[in-house]
Amino acid sequence: MRRWLMTLALTACSGIGAGAQQELPAGEGREVVVGLCTQCHGLREFAPLRHSREDWQRIVADMVSRGAAASESEIGIVVDYLEKYLGTATPAGAPAGEVAIRATSVVREAYTFDRVQVMVPDVAQAVEWYVTRLGGVRGTLPDQVVFGKALIVFRARTSAPGGTGSSVDHIAISFADLSAAMKAFEGGGVKILEGVREPPGLFKLAFIEDPWGAKIEVVQDPELLGFHHVHVRAADPEAVLEWIVETFGNTRARLMERLDGVHAGAAWVLVQRAEGDVPPGSGHSIEVLGWRVGDLDSAMADLSTRGVGFAGEPHTVDGRRSVYLQTPAGMRIEIVEQRR
Repeated sequence: MRRWLMTLALTACSGIGAGAQQELPAGEGREVVVGLCTQCHGLREFAPLRHSREDWQRIVADMVSRGAAASESEIGIVVDYLEKYLGTATPAGAPAGEVAIRATSVVREAYTFDRVQVMVPDVAQAVEWYVTRLGGVRGTLPDQVVFGKALIVFRARTSAPGGTGSSVDHIAISFADLSAAMKAFEGGGVKILEGVREPPGLFKLAFIEDPWGAKIEVVQDPELLGFHHVHVRAADPEAVLEWIVETFGNTRARLMERLDGVHAGAAWVLVQRAEGDVPPGSGHSIEVLGWRVGDLDSAMADLSTRGVGFAGEPHTVDGRRSVYLQTPAGMRIEIVEQRR
């Protein structure tokens, strides 16, 4: 399999010294962590932190385009070590003083965009394609790929038409160097729908398609690398945007002062006016959008007070409790519990 180089570095900058290295416990993978994670900061900045495996996976993926080159196997070694020795079950012996981690690490909000669910015939094949062709990082579970602060979760379905024309038209992933990414796509046989262009006042962008018909916008936005946005189509964009703001408490904003949308923490949600009927997302390849919450029962009680209805009862998939919401514009949206 082609080796794709990925980058990893927490971006808090400080000096490096032997004393800082001694704060990491001895164990398998420690030298890989030291080698990769000390290129622009000391270990002192993150040794006191304690996160779940999924949180470390997100933090590592969020830094994947920011620093030291690492292979996919090295990324796995780093995450394994962090889970074992800096996991939530390990007591923290934090040194005195403030832990100075910049805002590139995961910041939990009450309701933050978390994932998109994509339907494919073969989950393992899809995960492999999104990792090797798009540079994603394998998630905690075998059906997940991490891009920046958000997940793509794959579910098996024999036939699922692409999202084009449905309520969720496409997703977007941001690269540090789009020209280089496009060359890699061409070399890897990725289907290119539209070549690179740069609309005035916006970033470089292009469109590709995965082997199962899902349209993907690829952009070069240094302000948000990895998963960038979801593009929704609706007859009444204003109503959809206001519903997202009122439901999840996200921020209404204009991307690059041009595109009307909602900044949902980990990614943008952009809504375009659609002409004519808009088929619901259900049954298409890009099917479900998900926001994460700390406690599902508390979130449901909170949303109920805001007049939000639920499409069915809570259910558990892969150990995560979730529930679907009643939504406008035929979208399928769920909230997913992620306890710390």
